[in-house]
This record gives sequence, structure tokens and C-alpha cells, in this order.
Amino acid sequence: LLIFSLCLSCTRDVVEVRAWGLDAHRNIARVASEQSGQLLCSRWSAALSNEQTIARLRQLVTEPDEIRLQVERPRHFNNADDPHRDRDVPIWSADYERGVVSWALYNHTMLVQEYLEPFCNSLSPTTSDETVLAFVLNHTETLLRSLAYVCHYTGDSCQPLHATRNYDGQLTGNRGIHSVFESRLVSRYEQDLFPLIALRQARVLSDPFAVTETSVYSGLEQVHLILEADDRARVVDPQRGDAYYASLFESLRPLLLARLTRSVQTTVDVWATALVRAGCCSPDELPVVDVDEIDSQGSGDSSWTASLGAVLGFAALAGSLGAVLGAGFAVMAMQARRSRNRYSSRFLDAPHFEQLIDEVVNLEEDAVELDSVELEEIHRPEAGGGRGADEDGKFR
Repeated sequence: LLIFSLCLSCTRDVVEVRAWGLDAHRNIARVASEQSGQLLCSRWSAALSNEQTIARLRQLVTEPDEIRLQVERPRHFNNADDPHRDRDVPIWSADYERGVVSWALYNHTMLVQEYLEPFCNSLSPTTSDETVLAFVLNHTETLLRSLAYVCHYTGDSCQPLHATRNYDGQLTGNRGIHSVFESRLVSRYEQDLFPLIALRQARVLSDPFAVTETSVYSGLEQVHLILEADDRARVVDPQRGDAYYASLFESLRPLLLARLTRSVQTTVDVWATALVRAGCCSPDELPVVDVDEIDSQGSGDSSWTASLGAVLGFAALAGSLGAVLGAGFAVMAMQARRSRNRYSSRFLDAPHFEQLIDEVVNLEEDAVELDSVELEEIHRPEAGGGRGADEDGKFR
């Protein structure tokens, strides 16, 4: 039945859509790989930040968007405003069509760990950095591809318009906003975004799946900001020309930078998690955190927005202008902070997902502690027929 369903999926219409835009995905992979040189355990920092590694990751990271089969499409989003009804998500189910980006990322995280374990178990204190680099570069089809796919799906989970049924503004009169936001706007202003991305030390995630879900649901809360900015910008320039993009970027610059930074930081964290779980890095070298600590320790959108407010305020032309900008971004940070940690992974352990909304509303009053949850103990459904199907499809 699974094979039959896969074949049926393969014969369906091809879907042409991008996530963050190809250039954005390549830049996310580049920044993650470059900065990993200072953020991961030393031996693997050198291998992952090597120029040859970066070049190959940049090539591979866009592959999921180039897979032309319908089965791939749901692996790039998760309609958080239409939550799953069940933890197990077979490829033929309605739940699968709601999006399974968290499952896709989790599966490739586990693949990275599996590819690394035999090699890392053979390492000795005298193993050279050159030997590690050679191993990485000689496993493009397996290890590097899954590292790149982790980066891709992480980026998708951090794109707010990948968290809603209204993904192209088609329900609110904002049609076309998807490609405008994630591709054209980022490409126009990439030099005002990617050079500003600054990461903290990599951390081991007790539950990468839950962290991905946190990114999805925090993105859902920001969808209305994107749509409202589009409305304002189209008043300035109904044809979506240069004036439109200037207005849109002025409104969304803090949000864009925060979400791109989250994409890069989470990618590095997931890489670090796989490295430690595979025995490639000592657990003593990197701290372990749970999903509830992510924002509280400075990697949430509120922290990035606050930091950006300080930077832009300091860099403003002078006095009052800087104060106004800083105050404006500080207000945004306060608003974001109010909703921080509102969404977590609690619903993943519930028997039915239809209670998700009630769970979310009450989450701050009844927080879930995940400190003791080990990655190996968590059952995650391998959506879409499991790991072997992860290179067989195409996305929204």
C-alpha cells in the first residue's frame, strides 16, 4: 500500500514553488557553515567551515526545491493554523497535506547521526583535521546532502508564510506575497541582512523536532505583520515597484533579520546535536538545552529584534532619529517577548491534535519541562514513508 501510494503521488501534478528563494537558502547555508568554525567542537568546526564544504553545501541546499514530485511538497511547510490530528502521518493522509516540515528535518537529523556514528567511533585523539575533512568531502551523496537538507528544512520552518494556509495571501487579498517576501525582498536587500547575522555558541537540542515546531508556531504569530506591511506598501506603490519594496523592507527588516538569524542558528544547533549524539563531539564541549530555554537564553525572535533595535538605533544618523528608531524596535521586542514560549511541543505528546489551540493558550500557565527528554527516547513518525522517501518529492 505504501509503494502504491508513493507511485500515485509521483504521478500527480508538479508544483513550482520556492522556500526563502534559492539565493536565500544558499546564503543561510553559507553563513551557517562559515560561522560554525567558531561555534562547534574544534575538529568538526574546521571540516564544516572549509571552503570546499561550503561550496558543496551551497549546491546541495536547494535540491529539495528542485525535486519535482508532489510527495515532496508538504515537507517544506506546516500549516499551524490547521494542526495535525495524529502523530503518525502516512503519506496518503490529510495530515500529510497539512505539512510535515518538522518530520522532514527530524528524519534528516537522524540520517546525519547515522552517517557519522561509524566514523566517529573510529576516531582517536591523534586523528588529524585533514582526515575528518576528507571524510566529509568524500560523502557528498550521504552526509553532506543530509546536512544541506537539514539546513533547507530548518529555513523553511522559520519562514512565517510556511506556517499558514494563507501562505500566499490568497485569503486576505495579498496574493503574491509569498515570493515577494521570501525571494524578491531578500534578494534585493541581502547585503543589508546576511552580514548582520551574528550567532551564539552552538547548543545541543534535547528535542530538535520540538524546536522546529517552536519556529513554526512563532512564525505563525508574525504572518499578520507581513500581510499588514504588504497592505501599507501597496498603498505607496500598487504595482509593487521599487517604492513598494522600499516601504516593505522598512517595515519588515527587523522581522526578516530575526527569522533568517533563527534559520542559521537553528541549523548550527541541529548540526551540533547530530555531532554530539553520534559521538563526534564531547557533550562537555557544548551545552544541552530544551525547547523552553531557546528564547529565554537569547535565540528567540524577541532577542534578535531587540538587538537589531539597538544596532540600528546606534547607527542612525543622529540623536532623536536614533532614539525614535531604538524605541520603535524596543516596542516590537516587548510585544514579541509577551508571546515568547507561547508555543511548545506539548501537543506532540497528546493523543489528539485537535486540542492544540487550547494547549497553546494555557501553555504559559502549565509549562512543560523537557530537560530529561533524550533524543533517543522520543518516537517521531517518519512522515511520508520514512527516510528513504525524503529525496523523492517537491514542495510548496
